[in-house]
Amino acid sequence: MDCREPEVALMAIATASPIVRFSGVSKNYGIYQAIDGIDLDIVPGEFITFLGPSGSGKTTTLMMLAGFETPSEGTIEMDGRRIERLPAHKRNIGVVFQNYALFPHMSVRDNLAFPLSVRRVEAADIRSRVDAALAMVHLEGLGDRKPVQLSGGQQQRVALARAIIFKPRLIVLDEPLGALDKNLREHLQAELKALHRDLGTTMVFVTHDQSEALTLSDRVAVFNKGRIEQIDTPEALYERPATPFVASFIGENNMLPGRIEAKDGDEVAIRFAGGGLLRARCQTSCRSGDEIILSIRPENIRRASADAGQHVSAAVIDIVYLGDQRRILVEADGIGRLVFKTSAGGEKPIAQGERIDIELSAGACRVLPKE
Repeated sequence: MDCREPEVALMAIATASPIVRFSGVSKNYGIYQAIDGIDLDIVPGEFITFLGPSGSGKTTTLMMLAGFETPSEGTIEMDGRRIERLPAHKRNIGVVFQNYALFPHMSVRDNLAFPLSVRRVEAADIRSRVDAALAMVHLEGLGDRKPVQLSGGQQQRVALARAIIFKPRLIVLDEPLGALDKNLREHLQAELKALHRDLGTTMVFVTHDQSEALTLSDRVAVFNKGRIEQIDTPEALYERPATPFVASFIGENNMLPGRIEAKDGDEVAIRFAGGGLLRARCQTSCRSGDEIILSIRPENIRRASADAGQHVSAAVIDIVYLGDQRRILVEADGIGRLVFKTSAGGEKPIAQGERIDIELSAGACRVLPKE
């Protein structure tokens, strides 16, 4: 997909005809409901990620799309054709699993050739496409090795190449980088993003890693308890979460319960249990007296300067050194405990036990409905 501003990309997604459509899809295992009536459109060429904690339903949804699970209710369409009862091998979907699922007794070249052989592709075409796939994932010269002779990152590249080689309409990836160490994982994230850009193939990716989702995706669907809580661009999810769950799951966030005391346009005054009062922006309909959650990111809190706007006095409870940053935990007078971060160098040092003023601009404080 072309590199575009998030708003432009989202507009293109909103107006495109879907390649996949989930309509009222539920999945039950006995009395346990894993998926609860989701509706979702996936458009051609996008990289969409299903993000959520363990048990949220993201992998079950992916497995229903790939054909390894059958919905209890609802329909799944691909290119306008219902596929929820269609066998997996007839869906023209490439699949990449976390455990790679390579054939251990076959060479890399034979693993890549397998999906072409079962589709009765001619031998000469198989050879050329295998060579091209090896080059695409930077494994030239390793075609004769067995999977056990490859590193974890190389095996994952083989699994990705095998999913791509038969030119599927869609590729689904179930936590494919989860077993890799941090440095290799980040390296393969960059490679996967570049590969998606070059191929333009629709990709559906499952992860519980929020950073990975924000890095790779055109859109992210945040799952919780079998439902999609919010689906949006990474920037919108981070900057404008719709629910306390999304706000807390996507990045670090300060979440403070309070009550709306007054309202003026989209700005409200919030009173906290400790007696403190803060102004904040209300994204949704809210009224005086409503019980709410105030959300503010640590990076949007700073030590107050002489010309600071909204600020409060706070006692420093704890300081954690993070290399390039220090994580500061404070008790803000009348508000509660807040976390913010400062640069590890170049700022006036803060000491544990010190009292400081912190700035919390109204524009950075957002009101969310109390769940």
